Amino acid sequence: MAGSEVAQLRVQIAEELTAMRQGLTGLACGTAKHEFIAHKYDALGDYQDQLEDLVGVQQAEGIMAKLYQEVVG
Repeated sequence: MAGSEVAQLRVQIAEELTAMRQGLTGLACGTAKHEFIAHKYDALGDYQDQLEDLVGVQQAEGIMAKLYQEVVG
């Protein structure tokens, strides 16, 4: 069961990172842009906490770093 939960979290994290990347390069500006990015960043923290519960801190950090590199570059 944990494997499928981790896989689902990986998908959600990748989607949040993609949205953040698009938010940084999109047409939004000013406060709205900042609030959008901040909301996505907070969501990533929640997902990392869930990953830590499933796989431990070190592995969760590795997953987050790998996904960030893959999605954001």
